[in-house]
Amino acid sequence: MVNIREAMIPSPDGISGAVVQVPEQAEIFPLMKMEERLEVLKECGRRGWVYKVGSMPNIPGFVKGEGMEYARNVFENYLVPELEKTGVMTVAQKAGADEGIGMNQEPNYHPDEGLIMDGSTIIIKPGMTAEEVEGKIAGELDFHPGALPMWQIIQENADLLKKKNIQVLKTQLTSTNCARFHLSPEVGQIQDTIMSSMSLTHLSKAARIAPVVCVSLDNPNADVLEGLRHDMEVMLGMSWDDGGTVADRGLLDALNIVPALHSCEIYEMPWAMKLGIGLVHGDFAKIDPGKLLRGDTDIIRNFISGNGLIGVGVIPQSGVSQKMLAEEMGILIGSGKDSEERLVEDLRGRHQEVVEKIISKYQGAVDYVSRVTGLDGKTVRDQCLLSYTCGFGGNKSIEVSRYALELADEISDLLRGVN
Repeated sequence: MVNIREAMIPSPDGISGAVVQVPEQAEIFPLMKMEERLEVLKECGRRGWVYKVGSMPNIPGFVKGEGMEYARNVFENYLVPELEKTGVMTVAQKAGADEGIGMNQEPNYHPDEGLIMDGSTIIIKPGMTAEEVEGKIAGELDFHPGALPMWQIIQENADLLKKKNIQVLKTQLTSTNCARFHLSPEVGQIQDTIMSSMSLTHLSKAARIAPVVCVSLDNPNADVLEGLRHDMEVMLGMSWDDGGTVADRGLLDALNIVPALHSCEIYEMPWAMKLGIGLVHGDFAKIDPGKLLRGDTDIIRNFISGNGLIGVGVIPQSGVSQKMLAEEMGILIGSGKDSEERLVEDLRGRHQEVVEKIISKYQGAVDYVSRVTGLDGKTVRDQCLLSYTCGFGGNKSIEVSRYALELADEISDLLRGVN
């Protein structure tokens, strides 16, 4: 017998709602407690998973093809090998996406429903009203193939992924705060309906593919906590009691979801931990751990003790982060057309020092958490996933991108004691 959970999507009149039937994950995979789902992610880290953020670079020559062909080649050449090694399949953003569509436009681009592009802005198709569009999207809505072809390819290969023993499907949804700068005022008025329907449909489909779904609520900007609670209400159906403790996990428990939070900037991680985020990610390569983890240390201790995970972003996956690392090492930064290629050549020339500095940054985060919480280093290290910094999707250099991937593999092996 199929268990059904009814979830309400806001309707145009704001009173009634379109009912979307969400299959309980138990229909395909057994339901897990949050601690068990986090253990699955942790085990994937033990197998070599490096937590990904953001996009795959759509650089001519990085992989063959354009559009859907490019996305398919990323899937086959990068993501399937990672799955075979770690158990994780990542929905790589931007891999082969239409021109002008980035992370902020992807979930909001639905030309069949009247949401189209005007430059880099999502607008309502001429001749339609916001009310008409809202009526069309208040129901089942997922990423449009033109915005995120990678998701289309993953769904087409669901049976293959199961045969390869997929454990986690890692996806992301742009925060409403982050995306609003790319929406016309009329689209902004119905953004909650878009994201509520999008997340419900997308995560329901994801939960049919993998036992655990990790969804990152991405906001690379400095206002990462502004609107986070609202996003978790709209996208995940969560609620909290008067003391700020999670009262209802909504879709998290219905679909074995681990909510993650990513930002490139400084934000107070304990605040996000208390809201119910299962994995917090930060750019520890450029931001001191004390600034990211400032706040109530009891919350951090409880988070770690409850199997919560910290994504320690230290793998420099963009030209900007690799330049910053080079500057720390006293390497002169050149300019001109081939400057990033020359930069990577210089970093490769001092590769051992590069590796040691990255591991030192990772260990610095572990030591800080251990010191402020009083928890032993091994316990903390188990909860600290090696991760990239952000900016991969904006890379223009194939060499920068390849070096980032090589560093991730090597440092993951070193941290896990793999020769």
